Amino acid sequence: MLLVAGKGGVGKTTVACVLARLAARQGMRVLLAQVESRVDAGQLLGAGEVGPEIQEVEPGLSVVNMTPRTALREYGLLIFRFRAVVRAVLENRTMRHFLRAIPGLDDYSMLGKAWYHTTEVERGRSRFDLVVLDAPPTGQLIKILSVPRAIGRSVPDSMLSRDASVIQSFLTDSRRAAALLVTLAEELPVTETLELEAALAELGVHVAGVVANGLYPGGRPPVGLEQVSAAAVEGAGLLAPLMEEARVFQRQREINEQHLGRLARATARPIARLPLLFTEALGSAQISDLAEMLERTGGRGMR
Repeated sequence: MLLVAGKGGVGKTTVACVLARLAARQGMRVLLAQVESRVDAGQLLGAGEVGPEIQEVEPGLSVVNMTPRTALREYGLLIFRFRAVVRAVLENRTMRHFLRAIPGLDDYSMLGKAWYHTTEVERGRSRFDLVVLDAPPTGQLIKILSVPRAIGRSVPDSMLSRDASVIQSFLTDSRRAAALLVTLAEELPVTETLELEAALAELGVHVAGVVANGLYPGGRPPVGLEQVSAAAVEGAGLLAPLMEEARVFQRQREINEQHLGRLARATARPIARLPLLFTEALGSAQISDLAEMLERTGGRGMR
């Protein structure tokens, strides 16, 4: 399982789609699992809206947008085996009251569902080679990853605590699970990324690397651009907007490089880079372009 994690608004779902498509094109059977995401991965991949049922969106790549209700029902089915029993348990008022008293059960059900699909067998072989978990924002993710331990303390010697122990062992085994952190090369996202890396280390979750997303184009600025005066820009006529845009690009790239340097000094993890795409909306073609860029330049050193 690969947990794609980071601050809200940094492009986690985009990067998760890029990684899932790249893995599928390399021959893996991939499940991209979202946690009540408002950004629909199915639409980004060009397959339309995807709900809480697993849907294959292209050869080798399936997507699901998990919800607590459906995840808990599926977990109950795994335990009790029969749908009638599941309905009787989960729709019983007393049982619902008991379940609500278990800390983090909704979060646990979605984490448990994602984990289950790493173990799922179909026709004698693993149904999926890789589960890419499009994780919720930082605070909620840490809460979710803390749930297995909390369940072990709250309801010991139970079916829940038994499975929670297995999931905890899975999450802390770097051969089977890892996190990839997504950030923008800006002050607050980089700060939160470093805090998330530290928090994951405390939980025992291996961090494979960092993706710096949405970078402004680089390259040499136009010769003497920094010496061009405001008066000269105003007198440039039709060229004035282009000159001002070049100034903005140069300033934004300098900011990106400053915070990329800070990130590189603070983490030993490999850092992959993805550019800002100047398009009205991201879609399947852009996801493929980014996957090719990441394959060429970004994946080296990440394990």
